[in-house]
This record gives sequence, structure tokens and C-alpha cells, in this order.
Amino acid sequence: QLQERSEDEEDRECLKQAITTLLNLQCSMERICNKHLPKRRAGEPLPRLYNHQIRSKHLAIKKMNEIQKNIDGWEGKDIGQCCNEFIMEGTLTQVGAKHERHIFLFDGLMISCRTNHGQSRLPGCSNVEYRLKEKFLMRKVKIVDKDDSCEYKHTFEILSKDENSIIFAAKSAEDKNNWMAAMISLQYRSTLERMLDTVLLHEEKEQPLRLPSPNVYNFTEEDSEENIVFEENVQLKSGIPIIKGGTVLKLIERLTYHMYAGKCLAAGQMEFLIKFLMDLMLPFLIIRIQIAT
Repeated sequence: QLQERSEDEEDRECLKQAITTLLNLQCSMERICNKHLPKRRAGEPLPRLYNHQIRSKHLAIKKMNEIQKNIDGWEGKDIGQCCNEFIMEGTLTQVGAKHERHIFLFDGLMISCRTNHGQSRLPGCSNVEYRLKEKFLMRKVKIVDKDDSCEYKHTFEILSKDENSIIFAAKSAEDKNNWMAAMISLQYRSTLERMLDTVLLHEEKEQPLRLPSPNVYNFTEEDSEENIVFEENVQLKSGIPIIKGGTVLKLIERLTYHMYAGKCLAAGQMEFLIKFLMDLMLPFLIIRIQIAT
């Protein structure tokens, strides 16, 4: 919640790193505990400690840790410190290289590895499947489509800001399209999301919500000085106005407001309102939900 509500970019980044560190610590503690604690019996319920978002993040961190442990020669920050999501993996040919490259693509990182061809079976060798060759921060590279040549087909170029580049060749046109689509969508994700928000907002304005008249449905009455009063020059950081007072109908309406339910009251007002309206709450909530058509 802190990460979602923080308006400062640096604060969100610090909170994201803190969450990642804590989840990594959680994974380590679970591995230690699993060695000593009895296994869960069939039918025994799991403790619900985290919501769906945290569980998804936990699984993503676990996946990243497993991949990183399987890469020899890793240096620098852990994958989980600069990435939130595993996207895809597969084999590509690097133009000019002797061996094929196994590629791991995350939302913030692209990792190019060489497969340890049978070396892990030899005594004294590390028991990992891949060896790190290159890694690219997705925000610092440019994806360039390349035309087919006599020697290589289905190629694209990874061009870094220092003008160093690597050309990869996919096995087919479909494979190339999948890789390029995934990488380009990652680079332009924030831009595309803003564009989508703009389109949705425009559609919402073009097609406003149609509501019944106040004679039929009391909760469609327009705000006025007679039914609701807001705090002057005071609002939440999100721009939501603070309610100072209002009629029972208006207070119920704002408590169940579709844009910001429960966030429009100052500290302590929610408890007071619920206590004050306790006897009236249920009938009004039923009326509120049963919108006339």
C-alpha cells in the first residue's frame, strides 16, 4: 500500500527494493524452516498471510532466484533487485558467436547465456546449466529490426547507449516476432498504459454513465450546499475532497462512491459515521445497490 500510494518516484523505487529484499529474506527463511519443520499433511489448510499480489511477487522472486542460481559467472545486483516479472526464455543464435545463446527476458533485464555443454557432469565443475555472456538493462537498449541476409535470417539488433550492439537470429519469423513484440512492449509499457488511460478517459467522457432521475433513485441527486459540505482548501494528496458534513443520503453515497470508496473522510470521521448511521445503514445500502433501471 505504501508503494502504491507514494507519489514520489524515488520513494516508490526504495520501497520496491525493500519489498524485494524482504521477499528474498523470506525465501531464505522458508528454505531453512522446511529442513527442520514437519511437512504439511494432506488437507491441512495453508496460512493466509499474504494477499494475491504478494503471493505473485513471491513466486516471481522465487523464479528469478532459481534462474540466477543456474547461471555461472553472475555479477552485480540480483535479478530480483532490478526486475519484477519473468517474461520468457528461449534459444537464439548470436551473429559471430560459436555457440547458440539461451536468453532469459525479464521486465527490466535481458540475460544472454551459453549452455554448459555437458561440463556440469565433469568432476570439479560447477553444477549449473548456463554461463553468463551478456546482460542488458532494457531501459538502456534499443531494439532494431534487421533485414534478412544471405547468411542470416530473422535477425534483430540489441543496440546499447554506448553504441555497442549484438545481433541475434531467431529460428523462424514467428519466433522473431514474439521476441521483438515482448521486448518492445516492455520498453513502451508505460507509454502504452498512459495512451490506454487517455483513450478510456475519452470514451468515458463521450459515453457518460446514464443514471435514473432523483425521483426514482435518491442517490443521483447532484451535490449542492444544501446536501453536502466539503472542507475548504483541504483535500487528500490524490485530489479527493474531504467531507465536512452532509445529509444521510449523501454520506451513504460518498461512502460507496465508485471512484474512491471510503477515502473521502478525514481521520476519525469513518468510525463516527458508521456509529451514527448504524441503525440506518443496512436499509440505505440495500436501496443504494438496487439501482432503478
